[in-house]
Amino acid sequence: MKTIKLSEALELKFNNSYHIDRLLKAKQTLDEINKYHSCEAYCEIIEKDNSEYCLENIKFYLINDTCRIEIRYLEYDKKYIIFYSESFKNLQHHQIQDIKSKFVQPKNIGVLNSKKINDWIEYNKNVYLEYKKKDKELANSVDDFLKSLEGENVIWFNNKTSGEIIKNGIKFTFKIENGYISKKIDIYYTVENSLEAFKKLSNNKYVS
Repeated sequence: MKTIKLSEALELKFNNSYHIDRLLKAKQTLDEINKYHSCEAYCEIIEKDNSEYCLENIKFYLINDTCRIEIRYLEYDKKYIIFYSESFKNLQHHQIQDIKSKFVQPKNIGVLNSKKINDWIEYNKNVYLEYKKKDKELANSVDDFLKSLEGENVIWFNNKTSGEIIKNGIKFTFKIENGYISKKIDIYYTVENSLEAFKKLSNNKYVS
């Protein structure tokens, strides 16, 4: 599968009338959106062995200087939706919802105009920037933690997303997931349950 501009897709060979109709309708939609705000349309296509093409998807993106913002028309609801279409690997669902709740969404768009589109672009830009800021904070905390492990004899697991350090009868385990680090300290299983072992551990004199 590859992604090309709508203008390029219109020049390709589509024998399926359904795909041709979708492309022509997409051109009409793009022209309508461009009356109010600069927009680009991209098509996801699959090339077949006989030099024919299959149309998978069409997406419309509103031009702006901050992030990728998609506009989509919902036939069933008879309205447009506008949303940023980028992901952040460190953010969890509840964090996204918490950030989003700090901003007031504009009203739904039934009929396009410049103000409605710009209101939604501004909203999505502000939310996106807050997501990006939080994602960076979480990424930095993980980087700082990994730097603190330098010089330690770490036993790594799961593609270095978790691990353990065993030293003098104590085991330190950790797991990195979605920007968060869970940590735990246990007495290693080889340490016997005795008062003598306790005294050595408590005085930092236990050697494994």
